Amino acid sequence: MKLFKSLSILFLLAISLVLIGCTNNSVLDRLARTVDGVEQSVDQGELEEIVELSNPLVSTNTVIQLSDNTLIQDFRTLRIQLMESHVDLQTERLVFAENRLLLQTGIQSFKELELELSETDRELIVESINNLKAYRQELIDTKGEAYQRIYQLRGQYNVDNLEEINQTFTEVNEVLHTRYNIFVNVNQEMDNILNILNQYLES
Repeated sequence: MKLFKSLSILFLLAISLVLIGCTNNSVLDRLARTVDGVEQSVDQGELEEIVELSNPLVSTNTVIQLSDNTLIQDFRTLRIQLMESHVDLQTERLVFAENRLLLQTGIQSFKELELELSETDRELIVESINNLKAYRQELIDTKGEAYQRIYQLRGQYNVDNLEEINQTFTEVNEVLHTRYNIFVNVNQEMDNILNILNQYLES
């Protein structure tokens, strides 16, 4: 009877260890898929194209003659703000790309070393996964509302369209700023996860 109980305890312990391992791998796999999902929601756009598209209006003699015109002044200001917002967003996206590579490496090492997350850390990572999914949805909801709208202004950069151009620049700048803030939050979540994983990998 004692032998049977001992074997039963060992069996249950073995099953528990397997389940813990599966749970860890499940959480880490979910994390990897979620981060890949964020990557797929990135909206591509090039600063050079934004500058080039609006150059015809900037370089016209009419603009020089109307340099005191409020719409022209607003256009110049908004154009600069748009380029600055683009650079800020690109910077955060580069940080995201670096964090993504670090997470991929960390997850692989974690699995290879057969490390085990504590219940508390597992819950924290699950919470971050849920947050990342929410941020991904926010990125999806605003995808195409920035660069695509700029590209649609091709051939329309003239003084007669200044009011519409300025309105588009204003709205696009708001979208870029929103997406910048989302990526700031995404990178913060990824930093938190990396800190958790590194505690195990560096111990």
